[in-house]
Amino acid sequence: MKKKIDSLIQSKSFVKVFIDKEDVNIEKTDGIIMFQNENFIVMSDTYDFFYCGMKLIRKKDISEIRNSDNEKVFNEIMKAEKLTDLHIELFNKYKIDFSDFKSLFNSLKFQNLPIIIECQYGKNDRFILGSIFEINEKNVRIEYINSRAEYDLIPTKVLYKDITTVCWDGQYTNLFYKYAKRIE
Repeated sequence: MKKKIDSLIQSKSFVKVFIDKEDVNIEKTDGIIMFQNENFIVMSDTYDFFYCGMKLIRKKDISEIRNSDNEKVFNEIMKAEKLTDLHIELFNKYKIDFSDFKSLFNSLKFQNLPIIIECQYGKNDRFILGSIFEINEKNVRIEYINSRAEYDLIPTKVLYKDITTVCWDGQYTNLFYKYAKRIE
């Protein structure tokens, strides 16, 4: 998989990345893979040509990376409209250490970036939007923002081993964060 991803990064190709759970597709992310290491890929999250932020995905959860003729058409349009260049520019906008989850969260917290963490397996299936409160060796605590744009009173603890994806710099995340209110 490493060689294929290296090739896709070099060519700045538009792809679909699938995460499966017990042979059932649970998520598909469209976009351009920007980076990989032993444990993660980082890609721009794209929906109908719109930039939706950056997404880190654990490699062990990836079931397929597709770059078929359909994605190649998207790729041509993205490049013609200079959207590929824009996504690369947005990726390079922040200095983030992708070594491990602890380093990632330290980088994101330092830059005061709100995030979405998704845990997509078993009883720990969760969607957590908020700001980073505390970073530890095995977990991160998030000031969770609920669907009414209110902060929970107690930060939410998320174990690194449960995390499937981490997203930042998307309009959804940024707007919820901007309008979130603290409840006394």
